[in-house]
Amino acid sequence: MFKRAKPAQLLRKPSWAQPLLEDLATNGTLIYFPGSAEFADSETNYYTAQANEVQSAAVARPHSAQEVATVLKALRRHLPDSVPIAIRGAGHATFAGAAKAENGVTVDTRGLRGIDILPGGVVRIGAGHEWLDVYTALEAHEPPLTVAGGRAGRVGVAGFLLGGGISYFSSQYGFGADSVRTWEVVLANGDIIRASREDPETADLWDALRGGSTNFGIVTAVEMACFPHPAHFRCSNLFYLYPARQATLQALVDQGSRPDLAVTHAIWAITHVAGMPFKVINVMASTTDPANCGGLDGFLNAPGRVPLVGALKERKHSHFAKQVGNLSPKDGSRTINRSISFKLNSQFLNTAVDMWYGFVESTRHVSGILNTLVFLALPTSMLQVSRDTSAPSFPDPKPTKNSQGLCPEDGPLAIMEICLTWRNADDDAFMIEKGTQFLREVKLAAKEMGLEHCYIFPNYAWPQEHVIQSYGADRLAVLRRVASRWDPDGFFQYRVIGGYKINV
Repeated sequence: MFKRAKPAQLLRKPSWAQPLLEDLATNGTLIYFPGSAEFADSETNYYTAQANEVQSAAVARPHSAQEVATVLKALRRHLPDSVPIAIRGAGHATFAGAAKAENGVTVDTRGLRGIDILPGGVVRIGAGHEWLDVYTALEAHEPPLTVAGGRAGRVGVAGFLLGGGISYFSSQYGFGADSVRTWEVVLANGDIIRASREDPETADLWDALRGGSTNFGIVTAVEMACFPHPAHFRCSNLFYLYPARQATLQALVDQGSRPDLAVTHAIWAITHVAGMPFKVINVMASTTDPANCGGLDGFLNAPGRVPLVGALKERKHSHFAKQVGNLSPKDGSRTINRSISFKLNSQFLNTAVDMWYGFVESTRHVSGILNTLVFLALPTSMLQVSRDTSAPSFPDPKPTKNSQGLCPEDGPLAIMEICLTWRNADDDAFMIEKGTQFLREVKLAAKEMGLEHCYIFPNYAWPQEHVIQSYGADRLAVLRRVASRWDPDGFFQYRVIGGYKINV
């Protein structure tokens, strides 16, 4: 477990600090140590208490790709091999050490800004942005535009895309990373590369970064395909009493199974709150269908829906993303997000909810407990679009699976996520153990019903999980081959912590 360092330890600079400062002196102040306002700002405002409690020895705060390259080369010259390096974006990952290097150097990329609409239906986004920034900027364009980005506005751009990313438009556009045309990335040697889908020389790196996590370089910007903001983006946060459980789960299966729907998305959740005698079901749903329910009829007509809330309303994409972000646990909570995947099946969804009830009882005594079970569907249409988004230069036959080892024949799939929040650090180990046990039991039950699937969604994963390995041996071999070309020393696999590594 990570322990907060004592103030005296934090104020004492390590032996490598002075050579690093002298090396970077000609480039302005790029690195900061405890005692400075810049250091304090970079060390705080993480999504979870566990992430906040890790203490870096220093933080670098670049504002351009060139400054990232300068910092990276200086770190390689002066930092001992035993000192870790981490890359911070929005800091939305839940686990400690995901985006902060304990007693090491954290590179804070939030200064990499800029949202620029380019010719050809493309938007260039600095890696330091959150998705709400992007949606707001694109909606201000005439005509209004949007992009297949994060569903919660507070999520960071780079981390979301490196994990693949699921959007409200995934049924039509695939994973968020499938919309990336070009990645601007700083390699371990300091070279700044534009890894483009259209460029035969860099298409392998473009492909590897789509869900490839932190194994290849520091992403400083992306260029993504954008599209006209739907004329009718209708959405709602629906609430139900418990008797609506089976009907709403069947509605989720229907929404995820039908290929003829409008661009529709739904997130099903059930929550136990400490001290409450009942569970609350809610569904966050959206559709671009201008007249009908876009396949959401089962949700809207389910018995037990709380009246006076939940009608589909025309909104901007940014409005719904902000609303969903506000439903997340408050920043600084003790939080876990983890998930497993299996074949989409209404009977098994109900089985998993029954098992969750036992999990709830085992954690009921934990102070401040908020225990949420979440389901969402990966429809076959999404997997097909993702599979078909390959580089033109790739030789025939074209890939049969997408960049995360999924193929349309796998679908439709379900992702089951647990979101756990509690109050006291003394309960950390217990909550991690219980969450792990619950997921293991559900996974075993899926196997017994012939519904198991090995895929682990990176954006909802935990550091001990073999996420990249869940893509399958063939995809893992591709990623290792790409890494050997672009990072032959394995710097980002062995020196840079956070994310999910291909060398596990």
